[in-house]
Amino acid sequence: MYTTTSWPERKALGLSKHIYKELIDNITTPFDSLAHAQSFWDDASCQLIHLQPTEINTLNEQQLRCLTDPDFTDLLSGYALYCRITNDYGGGLFILIQNDEETFHDNNY
Repeated sequence: MYTTTSWPERKALGLSKHIYKELIDNITTPFDSLAHAQSFWDDASCQLIHLQPTEINTLNEQQLRCLTDPDFTDLLSGYALYCRITNDYGGGLFILIQNDEETFHDNNY
């Protein structure tokens, strides 16, 4: 499991360029520019967790709530991205998890 409160960097996440581009496109969609998205990320105390399906049992209550009751989800190539807004400023907890069909369809969190 990898956790960051800084703007997500591809090498630290261990993602291919293609998946990283999908992730960044997704989290920058509501903003006018990448710089605006990065500024908001820092100001709003956003957090990203990248984990494998086998690591779900290591999540705390708030993180599990992000998976079971997200404010939005999106499918990326081979991954699912979950987001739950965590503060009044609009900051969120994002969980990027490799898409394991059995894990997501069975809801065995």
